Parts: sequence; structure tokens; C-alpha cells
Amino acid sequence: MKRLAVLVRAFLLVLPLACLGAEDGLSTRIEALSFRSSTDTWARSPFQRIATQPDHVWNTELRPDLVWQDEEFSSTLRPRLALAAAPGEAHAESWLNEGWLRWRPREGLSLQGGREVLLWGPAMFWNPSNPFFTDNNKANPKREIAGKDFLRTRWQLDRNFAITGISQLGRGHRASGTQRMDALKLDWVGEDASAAAIVAATPGASASWQGWVQWTATDAMLVYGELAWREGKTVSMPYESSGPTGWQVRNQPGRRSVLGVIGAAYTFDNDWTLHAELWRNGSGLNNAEAAQLGRATAALGTQPRGLADPQLGELISEPAPLRRHYLGLQLGNGDSAGVSWKLRLTRNLDDESIEGVAMLDYDLNDSLKLWLNLMRRNGRAESEYGRWARGSSMLGVTWYAW
Repeated sequence: MKRLAVLVRAFLLVLPLACLGAEDGLSTRIEALSFRSSTDTWARSPFQRIATQPDHVWNTELRPDLVWQDEEFSSTLRPRLALAAAPGEAHAESWLNEGWLRWRPREGLSLQGGREVLLWGPAMFWNPSNPFFTDNNKANPKREIAGKDFLRTRWQLDRNFAITGISQLGRGHRASGTQRMDALKLDWVGEDASAAAIVAATPGASASWQGWVQWTATDAMLVYGELAWREGKTVSMPYESSGPTGWQVRNQPGRRSVLGVIGAAYTFDNDWTLHAELWRNGSGLNNAEAAQLGRATAALGTQPRGLADPQLGELISEPAPLRRHYLGLQLGNGDSAGVSWKLRLTRNLDDESIEGVAMLDYDLNDSLKLWLNLMRRNGRAESEYGRWARGSSMLGVTWYAW
């Protein structure tokens, strides 16, 4: 109850700011979400021994967005408050998801510092051209991406070209990923096309090279691609050994390789839009490595718990995408008469496992939205989408206070 009281007090602190009005240069947007989430796992999975999943979790989140701007300065503040309750337990937390200040000392030049979610790239499923945020939240927009700490300088060279220097100084609230990284980004915008080239590096490491391009081929068709040449994520790999379980788990540094996406989007006469994408994750597991991972997981599942469970714990959270070749399809209607939906299908072309996602939003009125997100997976026990999580669901309501 004390934590719930903290959420209420914080809401009351934000409330007066929402009443200041646009005439003071401040605009506000406040969302309150309440939803029930659940996760279903494969009963056959050896990971059942070590992971305890509650049947469901009730979540309440308060998301105020405060934006202030004038001719020279602008800033954004996005504090977050969350309460999660599962059978027998509950916890609350508060954090700053985004908060930054931008200064425009002259026309075409801006300097910005603070915490933000820095996204780019036209692809719907995966953005390898972004060294800071490869994953996006398009598969589940209700789950916010956690911001990281940046300093940025942007110079608009002319009407077509801009160059941006970016320094990541911290990992943000979630403290995940690289702590420090610097990048230089060149953007080009034409009449029917746009593109960007990015070079990035962490201290003491080789530079990575990224880029994306998109072209509006017709009024109905968009063609795009993203490309990267960099080191992949570290993977926990099992190796046969003479130890008690017969296996040893070691961190395998990600290999430097090509990561890429090619895709197209077509909008039909009824405003439905279909996206089709092919991905290549060059740093993913090959067939031999995936088979080795599957054998080790199955073998450890038969070992005594005290010996094998720590090793299973190291193997449960492998990076995604895990393998090398994927197909992604998405069909959506945008927003029609207060009802919007999307259907997404991801096919792992290496092990033939499948993940499907369905999203539905329904506007009850101008300030209240009902929504449902469903995810389902299918595949062999050793496959990426058959090894642990079988499905998940989120059913909730969003209230737009301002």
C-alpha cells in the first residue's frame, strides 16, 4: 500500500503541470495503463526446472510526457511509475525513461543532452542499422523501450544533408547493453528517397559500419533496406567436458559479420498495408552450433538439479535473433473507425520455427482505449521458438488523461 501511495502522490505532483497550458510553452500528455499479462511456456522444456513464471501479472503504469519549447530551447521529460502485482507478491518502481534538453544556438545547428530513445531505420522487425537500439517495440508497442544517456550535436548542412555526432554515456534505467559508444551519422533526404550512413565504435574496439535506404517507388509501394558490418552479441555456448554434467558453458564473443534486412511495403486501396522482410543475422548460430545447444539443453534437463540448473540458467536467455535467416510479414489496417489491428509472422528459415503476433486496439471514446496483444510460437523442442516461451498475452485499457 505504501508503494501505491507513492504512485498516487506522484500523479498529484504531475497534475498541476498539466494545467499550466500551452501558453507557457509547456504541453502535456498523460497516459494511464492497466493490463493483465501472462506467459505460457512449453511443458517439454528443460528450462521449466529453473524458471518460475506466475500465471498472470496485473500491471498499472502512469506515463506523463512533459514537453517545453521556445525558439532557442526545448526539453522533454518522461518519468514513469509502475505497479506490478502477481499472486503472492507485488512491487512498484519509478524511473526516468526519457529526459533531455536541446539548444539551437543558430539556424541548422542543435546540441542535445540527456536520456532518450534514439530510433531510426525503416524496417519493421529489426533495425541492424542502429548500433544503439537494434530491437524496436513494433511487435508490442505497449512495452516501452528504456532510454539511454546521450550527447548529440546535429548540423543541417543544406536542405538534403545533415550530420550528427552521437556519444552514448550511460545505459539508462535498465542498465543493459554497451555502456559507452560514439557514432557519426550522415543523413540524406531526397524527393522520393532517403538514406543514412553510420560509423560507430566503443572504446578499444574496432569501428562498426551501418546504413539504411528507402525509396518510395510508387504512391502505394515503399522499398527499403538496412545493412551493418559489426561484431554480434556474446552468446553462452555449451561445450562437452569431463565435468560432472558432461558440459561446460562459456561465453562466445560475437563474430564480426554482415547483418541486413531487405523489405517492401505495399498499401492497398482499402488502406491496409503489407510489409515483407528478409533478414540475415550473420552473427547468429549456424546449424552445428544450434544442434550443439539443443543437445546440451536436453542433456542438462536430465541431470541432477544442483549440478545442471546453474548451467541451464546461463543458456535460457540467448540473444534474439538467435539464428541467421528469417522471413517477416506484417499486415495492418492502420486506424479505421476507431479500430486498428496488426498481424505479424516471423519465420526462422534455419530451424523452421514460427512466431505469430496479433494486436488489436479499440477506441471506446476519445480518452479510453481497449487493447489486446497475443503472441504464439511453434517449433521443435530444439528450435528458437520451441525451446522455452510458447506464448503470451496482454489485455488492457489505456486512459488518456490529457
